Amino acid sequence: MGVILAMVLLVSSTASATLLVTGTGEITNGGSGSYKLIYDNAQDITWLDYTSGSANWTDQSNWADNLVVTFEGLTLDEWRLPIAGEGTSKSNHNTPELGDLYYNSLGGTYYNPPSDTDPFENLIIGGPPNERYWTQTDSGLGTKWIFQMATGQNLSAFESESNIAIAVMDGQVPEPATLSLLALGGLALIRRRRTA
Repeated sequence: MGVILAMVLLVSSTASATLLVTGTGEITNGGSGSYKLIYDNAQDITWLDYTSGSANWTDQSNWADNLVVTFEGLTLDEWRLPIAGEGTSKSNHNTPELGDLYYNSLGGTYYNPPSDTDPFENLIIGGPPNERYWTQTDSGLGTKWIFQMATGQNLSAFESESNIAIAVMDGQVPEPATLSLLALGGLALIRRRRTA
């Protein structure tokens, strides 16, 4: 009964969180070092708290697509560039995924970037052009949308331009402690059924 209660408390405590640090992953290619894995429950995606240095869109897309991160014995290799809201009007800025992070999770406003990016440590907010993140979303012939973290707006950029990138993957990385609790809860239910 205690295990089931612990599982309920864990689920209810994370249900209200917007950004939850799942743990730290080790980049095994496409960079080096250990970085936070940050689950965004509003969008059901996991961010890698690592910013790839400035490069053209093809290089950044290849970097994200081929990125491999290890976490607690798991190999995470389904990374991609974020999706952008289309258009440059303010109403489209808080759509997936960088816009939602900027406006809803971190509390930025139009032309007023968030002052605190916690739990991110490697998200670049600075002045132009250093904080322009590539997305995977087309904006026309040979261009993609970029998201400018200093102003909170989408801009169109030629794929040959150099901008920074951050990687994201769909869903939540399984947390070992959570998996253990779920397994224990399942065993408790099986044992209870057998004794009933």
